[in-house]
Amino acid sequence: GWDSGSVNAVEFAKMAENAGASMLTIHGRVREDYYSGEPNYDAIYKAKKAVSIPIIANGGIFTEQDANIMLDRTGADGVMLARGALSDPFLVSKLTQTTNQKTLKSYIIEHILYMRERKPDKKVAIEFRKFVPYYFKGVAGIKDLKLKIYQTERKKPMSKIKSKKQFKEQVDAAFETMKTRDEAKACYDFSRDEYKIAEEELCGYAAAN
Repeated sequence: GWDSGSVNAVEFAKMAENAGASMLTIHGRVREDYYSGEPNYDAIYKAKKAVSIPIIANGGIFTEQDANIMLDRTGADGVMLARGALSDPFLVSKLTQTTNQKTLKSYIIEHILYMRERKPDKKVAIEFRKFVPYYFKGVAGIKDLKLKIYQTERKKPMSKIKSKKQFKEQVDAAFETMKTRDEAKACYDFSRDEYKIAEEELCGYAAAN
C-alpha cells in the first residue's frame, strides 16, 4: 500500500492468485516507509495465510539473522534480497550454505566487466559509483579512494585493456589483501606509497580513470 492506512497485501495476494500467478513476492513496507523502520511481518504473514501459492518475503534482509527472523515471523516460503546482496555479495552463499570461492575483488572485477559488455566506458565509470558505498562499507581507510572514484570520468580508454586476465592483474594490488569483508578492515593497511599505487590502479582501471 501507499501508507499505513492502505496496507493491501492480503487483497493483492488473492487477486494475483486468482489471476493465475504461481508465486508472489511481498515487500514488507508501504511506499511512505521507503527503507526505514521494521518490515511489516504481520502483513506478509496474513497474505501467506490467505493464499495457496508460495510467498517470498522481502525487506530489511542484510544478515542471516534477518532472513531467519523474516521466515519465522511470516511463515514465508523464501526470502528475496535487494540492498543486502549489494552490501554483502556473499550473503546468498551464507543463506543457502553453499561453497563460494570468490573474493570481494573478483566480484567487483566481474561486475565492472559485465557492465562494460553492455555500456560505453564513460557510462560504466559513472554508474559504478552507486555501488561503491555497498562494496566498501566498513572498510577502513577507504574514504579518499571512494571520493576519487565518485569524481572519476573516462580519461584513458578501457579498450586498451586487452583481456580479463590483464585487467585482473592490473587491479590486483588494489585488492590483494581484501579476500573477505571480515578481513578487509584488518588487512587494508597500506603504507602511504602503497595506498597511492592501489588508489591509482583501482581508479585507473576499475573505474576508467
